Amino acid sequence: MTSTYIKIKRERCCMSEDESNSEGLMERQTTGEDRVRMTARQLSEPQTANWIASEAGWSHEPTKRVLDR
Repeated sequence: MTSTYIKIKRERCCMSEDESNSEGLMERQTTGEDRVRMTARQLSEPQTANWIASEAGWSHEPTKRVLDR
């Protein structure tokens, strides 16, 4: 099995005071694709697609397709 690694620069997100006091982005209603992107953007070191899928709560194949794009 081939592992896919991805490294993306950490991005800072500017949230209003209301947003920072509310539930986290990962806990809001989001799509799997959104969760994969949010997880990947927060990486400071390379991780496998399987690891990102697990963190995002999504399956491997769709996660890999999002990361490949």
